[in-house]
Amino acid sequence: MAYDPIPRVNAAGVAVWSAKVAGDSNNRNQITADGQMSWGPGNAAVDTFMSRSTAGEISLGEVDGTGPHRIIAYNTRSASGVNFERLTMGWSAGNIAQFITSAGGTGAGRTIQIRPGGDLQMGSGNGIRWKISANHLQPFVDNVYDGGSPSLRIRSVYVGTSISVGGTVGTSGSIRIPNNVNAIVGRNAANDGDVTLLVLDSSDNVRVGSSANAINNISFYTGNTARWTIASDGDLYANTDNSWDFGRTGATRPRSIYWGTQALGPDGSAATPSYGFASETNTGISWGGASLIDFSFGGTLGLRFIGGALSLKNDASVAWSSTSLASGTRDLFLFRDAANTLAQRNGVNAQTFNLYGTWTNASNYERVTLDHDGTDARLNSTSAGTGTTGLLRFQIDGSTKWLVHTDASFRAGSDNANDVGTGGGRPRSVFIGTSISIGTDPAGTGDLRLANNGQIKGRNSGNTTEFAIVYLSSGNVTTFGSTGVPAEILTSSTITLTGRAVVTDVVTAGATPTGFTFTGAAHGTMIATVEAPGMLFNAAATKQWATGAIVAQREFKFMAPTYAFVGASVISDAATVYISGAPILGTNATFTRSFALWVNAGISRFDGNVEPGSNNAVDLGTASLNWRSGYFGTTIEVGTSPSVTGGVRIANNLSINWRNNADNGNLIGIAFGTDDQLYIANNNGIVLRPSDGALRIDNQTDGAGSSAGTLTNAPSVGDPDFWIPINIAGTAHWIPAWAA
Repeated sequence: MAYDPIPRVNAAGVAVWSAKVAGDSNNRNQITADGQMSWGPGNAAVDTFMSRSTAGEISLGEVDGTGPHRIIAYNTRSASGVNFERLTMGWSAGNIAQFITSAGGTGAGRTIQIRPGGDLQMGSGNGIRWKISANHLQPFVDNVYDGGSPSLRIRSVYVGTSISVGGTVGTSGSIRIPNNVNAIVGRNAANDGDVTLLVLDSSDNVRVGSSANAINNISFYTGNTARWTIASDGDLYANTDNSWDFGRTGATRPRSIYWGTQALGPDGSAATPSYGFASETNTGISWGGASLIDFSFGGTLGLRFIGGALSLKNDASVAWSSTSLASGTRDLFLFRDAANTLAQRNGVNAQTFNLYGTWTNASNYERVTLDHDGTDARLNSTSAGTGTTGLLRFQIDGSTKWLVHTDASFRAGSDNANDVGTGGGRPRSVFIGTSISIGTDPAGTGDLRLANNGQIKGRNSGNTTEFAIVYLSSGNVTTFGSTGVPAEILTSSTITLTGRAVVTDVVTAGATPTGFTFTGAAHGTMIATVEAPGMLFNAAATKQWATGAIVAQREFKFMAPTYAFVGASVISDAATVYISGAPILGTNATFTRSFALWVNAGISRFDGNVEPGSNNAVDLGTASLNWRSGYFGTTIEVGTSPSVTGGVRIANNLSINWRNNADNGNLIGIAFGTDDQLYIANNNGIVLRPSDGALRIDNQTDGAGSSAGTLTNAPSVGDPDFWIPINIAGTAHWIPAWAA
């Protein structure tokens, strides 16, 4: 900044000292001869002035000049001038004196405190109007000055203790009104008359309005909103429909409400019932429609009266308390299990339903009980005291079809009139402890009692024909199947026994009974190429024992019978098992082979002798079916009982023969001739004579033949008379021999 320290002419209004910054066209600050200090921007005339106006006073503004002028005191100020906190004292452009704190940027507004040592007085028109004295804001003259005016009203007044209207009030309170004075008055809408708002009369009654100044309606506002109104006809109503409550939950409830005619509420709903409860607002009563009264619980419709009928929601129940109070423990419930289904249940607790014929008290009655003991369902006819236990009757159209008698018997309602099951509704199984009696009173009891000539029938698979299963003839003969029964009943096709069957013959005298007879059927045309066993014993199952040795396990056992006579008698042939013969050829049938007994595989064991039925009449094997090997422990005997045992015993004049390799009918064997000589091969073979031990060879070649030869060490008698052929290891050799 450049200053111009050159003094100017010493005259009033003329600068005696001034300063400029390089480039300024006007003084930036100056002092005139009368002591006035002024400041300007440097490019225009000075515009801010401070001078002495009189003793002890400093004034802002140019003498004879115009404002406004202000003094600014900064608390904080940034170099850029954007951020600041300041106090401004002076005049506004509207000629209003101001005392203002302000801030900019990051600056904060600050509090103004005026704390004089004595009273603080405020006035206007050269007069004192208000003062702060002894901590009270007071008018300077009693009952003269107003707070606000009709056109400039105070918006709000916040009072900590009391507002007193009228004469001296002894105690503090919110608003203190003297007795029988129209203390709170309002102006009417036309602004041409006052309306009394609140009066405390001489009897200490508080009145809203007065008889002298009528009020059309009295409305109660909160939050600048009309909440409730008392109309001129006396009705109290909410200003907004269904918006405000009368009382609140907790400790602010009205105690009782009394009305003379009706309490009319809205229709309501399950979630917001018309009549609810403060502790559970969604539980109560509402209108569900024409002649419908609904009861909701927790926001859910649970019970409805429909024109007098009671309707419950599907998972609701009707319950009874265990005590004389409904609040007692509930121990009996009725539920809807499904459509058209009523249930009595209570968790895992067994239930009982009693239907009484008579009831005098808990110790004298007749009733039927339907209950469940936790395991079984039970239907029980019972009584106590002088009551009589009745029958359990099962009726249709009032007619008894079946009944349970007091003697525990299960009976038909009418004799021989009702069936158990039908063709399309059969019971699966019937379990009887003692007897089933069929027909007219069989004489005795038993597993199944049939009257003479009675029968047990079955239905064929096509449900077209009946089969006799068991038939008791008039001759006391029991027949399985249809033999001897009426012609319309066909023979049973199959009798199947599942499980273990034990048949015990009965003792019979004076007859020759057969304990068990199976008679094969002469079946008609059967399925081609398919085997049809007349009797099949299928033991093809796996049996398993606990660990341990078994001496013998025999699947099918025939135990030997004992035959006895009253006196000495003979049975020529007796057998435990007898097979009459091999299968017999019928029409158009041809056998390749047939067997009376066929053991398909495995070893056959015989602990006794095996004998033919006739001597020297049957064979072991055939020409086409040979036994591969025979193993014998002691003897094979051929012929009529050789006298000595051991080895192979062959009767005289019998032989052991083999076929030659060509199998052309030539036999080579060993035989004893009638001359007790042993012949090997044919008649031209080797002959042993047991009488003298000589060996005769019938097949030889003499020395003179083509096979003759000369031996170097031949006997002295000369060349051999015979050459005996012998085959050694596939090579033919000749043994020389000489005649004796």
